[in-house]
Amino acid sequence: MGFWFWFFIYLSIALGALALYAVVGLQLLQKLKAFEAPAKKLEQLAAKLEKTSKAEVSVESPVAALDQSEQAVSRRQKDIAKARKAKKETKERRLVDRLKHLDIDESRLRK
Repeated sequence: MGFWFWFFIYLSIALGALALYAVVGLQLLQKLKAFEAPAKKLEQLAAKLEKTSKAEVSVESPVAALDQSEQAVSRRQKDIAKARKAKKETKERRLVDRLKHLDIDESRLRK
């Protein structure tokens, strides 16, 4: 086995590696080209979002409860608290019902 034999072996390995890198690079380039159209659409949406976010927003200030009587304010606060409590109880009832009817043999619980 002479010098030229090993030279051509190593040369073919190097050229094969370069060819493999070229194939991988071309595949990556094709994927990037497929990504170009959605990226342009996303860029347009980002520009629209930036334009919208830079626009000045006018928000009405909340009306103070100073012009209402104490009874009306306390009644409204009690109604809000009552609604929150009812919502919480409903959520608890749904959770208890779901736990009562829980099928332990469900496939998502088996692992």
